[in-house]
Amino acid sequence: MKRLPIGVAVIAAATLALTGCSGGSSHGSAAASGPADPHTLHLAFLSGIGQPPDPDVFYGGNGNNIVNNVYEGLVRQEEGTTDSKISPWLATDWSASSDNTEWTFHLRKGVTFHDGTPLTSAAVAPSVERRQDVGGDAAGYMVEDVASVTTPDDYTAVFHLTSPNASFATIMASPFGLKLESPACLTKNAGSDKAQTYLQTHDCGSGPYVLETADDSVGYTMSYFDKWWGTKPQFTSIDYTVERNESAIQLKFDKGQIDAIKEGLTGSAFNSYKKKDDASTYALSTLQTEQMRINPTNGAFADVEFRQAFRDFIDAESLNKTLWLGNVKPATTIYGLGFLPGTDADSKRRYDPSKLKKLVSSMSEGEKTLTLGYRASSDTDSQLVNLLAAQLQSIGLKPKIYAAPQGAEWKFADNLKGAPDVFFAASYPDGHDPYLWAQLYWPSDGPLNTFAVTVPGLDDQLKNALATGDESLYATIGHEVDDMGTFTNLEYLADFMVGKKWLTGVKQAHDVTAPGYLDFTKLGIAD
Repeated sequence: MKRLPIGVAVIAAATLALTGCSGGSSHGSAAASGPADPHTLHLAFLSGIGQPPDPDVFYGGNGNNIVNNVYEGLVRQEEGTTDSKISPWLATDWSASSDNTEWTFHLRKGVTFHDGTPLTSAAVAPSVERRQDVGGDAAGYMVEDVASVTTPDDYTAVFHLTSPNASFATIMASPFGLKLESPACLTKNAGSDKAQTYLQTHDCGSGPYVLETADDSVGYTMSYFDKWWGTKPQFTSIDYTVERNESAIQLKFDKGQIDAIKEGLTGSAFNSYKKKDDASTYALSTLQTEQMRINPTNGAFADVEFRQAFRDFIDAESLNKTLWLGNVKPATTIYGLGFLPGTDADSKRRYDPSKLKKLVSSMSEGEKTLTLGYRASSDTDSQLVNLLAAQLQSIGLKPKIYAAPQGAEWKFADNLKGAPDVFFAASYPDGHDPYLWAQLYWPSDGPLNTFAVTVPGLDDQLKNALATGDESLYATIGHEVDDMGTFTNLEYLADFMVGKKWLTGVKQAHDVTAPGYLDFTKLGIAD
């Protein structure tokens, strides 16, 4: 089961660059007045969502606010926590066979799709088949090992897999995981493209909100579905406008035209809102990390001792204070935050600049040139690379800086000799599972394995870990990668959000696996 090289979800990290890792805070003694309309939530997207809100096609970042409030999957990541806990959604319980090749889900009764079709197990197979057919390079990989779905009764669905998969439920809980769609709606609106045209502006979901309008240059509106099986939310109408820059969003918030800012805040802007009496600020943990990836084919970087020394030269705590204003946490593990809490998954990285200084002192002048790359779209990575370049110059190295245009990093592996020696980028996986992390960055064909470097035998180890769910094996894989010195997490990142003082439930509505996302049914108005 391999994620294909799409990269859209991770590029969304540019809007999350300067973020923090604490809880919410608010200022002022008196609560601000409530919204003009207590049933409508006004929000804004930064530059739209970029793709149709079709659950089998969409594979980005902030668009989860549409997809996961309109559609529902079998299970979901528990919201409001960094723990890797799965919660029921359209399935009330689930189990796996002893060899992890069959997964059984028992469906919730009393669920109705937006077109009036009742939810039964008959909806599962068509939803899987459509994902396999149209998912393509996006989240289709999540069901590619489903051989068939059988339905012993109207509320039981059994997934038969082509190979053992202990992580199947966690994969289903991904924000990009399988969503159930009304089979009647899909058939009626199939057209010539399996309803892809229809689902650009309509939906076939069962979620708390119905998609009313969708225009990525203007905005989106959603209304409450009064036959939803859950508790009726405070906000029965969601009005999303599309803005072209961060300052436009902040201006609308300041004028009371939108009720929260969920993306695009820099650290300095976030800090300024901490001082305002009419705003509450939230720095919410995500699975996103600031990463450094090293090309082991060029010059001194071919030597593992040099790679490790280079890794240990970088002071993550200093970067935190300088670039993230002290609001993020330096990473301590080779996986993301909280992936393997019961095992030793710690990185061996320890700040020690003396090792690199010693190696550089014995290098010839011709060996001292190196290239530092970063995504041109990220101001934070630009600052990071320039800061590091100055530090490397001070010990005698000769760094050059390369601002990679969008998509360039996916081609580095095709020409390693012409690729940068080091590349910096923020990234996050598709879900809270060590498999979803490891398969992304470290196998020989990992879609975000920027320089196509891996540990001998890792592919087989990862296959065994997926089959068994053995966390100690995942930890071993991580340590072997760490020893190569080619992949390092520098910082654990998070979401900056700001809401009006009267807006409640923000922390409880946040999903650690989906940066910028809120479950709108959990938001409310303070008394």
